[in-house]
Amino acid sequence: MTEETGTDYIGSPEDAFSVLGDETRLGILLELAQALSDGDPGLQFSELRRRVGVEDSGRFNYHLDKLSDGFIGKRDGEYGIRTAGLAVVSAIYSGTYGADTGEHTAESTWLCPDCGDPLTISYERDQLFLNCEEHGAQLGYPTPPGAYQGRSLSELATVVLKRTLSGVNLARQGICPRCWGATTVDYPRETEDSEEEWADYETHVSCERCWYGLEPPLRILLASVPSVQGFYTEHGHGLGEIIFGPQSIANADTCQVACETTDPVTATATIALGDDTLDVELDENCRVTALSSE
Repeated sequence: MTEETGTDYIGSPEDAFSVLGDETRLGILLELAQALSDGDPGLQFSELRRRVGVEDSGRFNYHLDKLSDGFIGKRDGEYGIRTAGLAVVSAIYSGTYGADTGEHTAESTWLCPDCGDPLTISYERDQLFLNCEEHGAQLGYPTPPGAYQGRSLSELATVVLKRTLSGVNLARQGICPRCWGATTVDYPRETEDSEEEWADYETHVSCERCWYGLEPPLRILLASVPSVQGFYTEHGHGLGEIIFGPQSIANADTCQVACETTDPVTATATIALGDDTLDVELDENCRVTALSSE
């Protein structure tokens, strides 16, 4: 038996969005998602209709039929939410559509890797930035308003950093963190900043299917490697200190990076913290091939 490769969508994006343009159908998805969260993978027709608040059973059945093309399923007489439906509910909870939190700023405990000054956290609607007054933006990431709910601005910055590095780690391993498509990594790349010590090797990370794309220094891809993060943790450093501050991976005295540009391209990095070092070897796709510590 040979493995088949998926090449087509189930239905069209136009059909999917037209199905979702109804308050009752969104209510059905929200109730089924809540039921799943409460430990009920499915609900009977009458119970689901009661929770959504629709009196006309014929009208309610019409809406269920519309959602049955991928968003919900029926098994043993009960309706349950499917992966596509959960994605819709997650987008609603995150505040992707229509929410606005205003403008917010706060001083971070993280330091600029260039000058050592505290970074400023700024957040407006759906973008969070960590800025240095002298050296500009040090990190920017799309952040839905729902992420800010129940968190301080400093906590939100930590969440954004974790999301950034986890996404980079997936992309570095060939998986798009947005659409689950295949990603590629191209390095080293010549840029205007290539003469700067911290930006000695630039990369281009892109998804072959969606809009996801990054052009970070190779050092940022190294920062996404779990073993590198563990090395910093073992030496008493938080996640932010891997990228920001005097002992960050951006500091040439802390991290030495070298590329062999022969075909295929490979890279090596040596990270020194205290009296200990961690050596990392990367292949042409920026995937770890060897680790050693002293």
